[in-house]
Amino acid sequence: MQNQKTGCTFVESFLREFSSEPLLAYNKHAVAERRDPAKFYFINVREPLELYRSLYAYGLDGKGTVFLRLRRMGHEALYANGKAGFSQWLRFVLAPANAPLLSDAYLPAFAAHTGLMTWRFYRLAALGFENAAPTLSSRQAVNQYVKEHFFMNAVLKQESLREDLSHVVQNQLSRQVKSVPEALAWIGETPRINVSESITQAQEVPVEADVKAMLFSKERALYRNFYADAEGFAQWRASKAD
Repeated sequence: MQNQKTGCTFVESFLREFSSEPLLAYNKHAVAERRDPAKFYFINVREPLELYRSLYAYGLDGKGTVFLRLRRMGHEALYANGKAGFSQWLRFVLAPANAPLLSDAYLPAFAAHTGLMTWRFYRLAALGFENAAPTLSSRQAVNQYVKEHFFMNAVLKQESLREDLSHVVQNQLSRQVKSVPEALAWIGETPRINVSESITQAQEVPVEADVKAMLFSKERALYRNFYADAEGFAQWRASKAD
């Protein structure tokens, strides 16, 4: 399941090169309509702050659906300050009222308690989530829905993508690749794919404290489940009722 800006193009390239099974259909970033018990489902995830940095940097390069939507709707000025504008941009995209500017299906009532990156992840990882999201009026409702509908067999972290992909190749997917040794060599040697040219600059910019608190609040599900040791999150979570 191709979660944007998390290394999914790298995984796609790997599967095209080494999968022993034929490609039956292709629709990038599409959701699954049902779960087939015979299939192995996996998805990528990425630390939310770095994911937003990457998304912003992609926009600085003039790329990405979020940048194109914001430009079309008259908000291209959010990128005018270059790397120094990251906190201002992040504050804007975290504001619930701006949710429809980011995606037609990401609505303000849902965005009031759940961030874009969590929404993107769960729309792929939990069956029916995109359609159900408008009815989920709280984080607790989201958590309960995901508990009942999550269908991923593995989650690959972008920060350890080579190691995580190697693990599934040697285990769950060992019979679905043409050659495990050659596949492992490809994973270890192939450069990263589709990297933003501006990402290094964006990483240099500190995030304002109140914006980071907004980020932790909106994306707490991803942090709690995958990045509980992220800098500042444990302290923020201890100060809030979860």
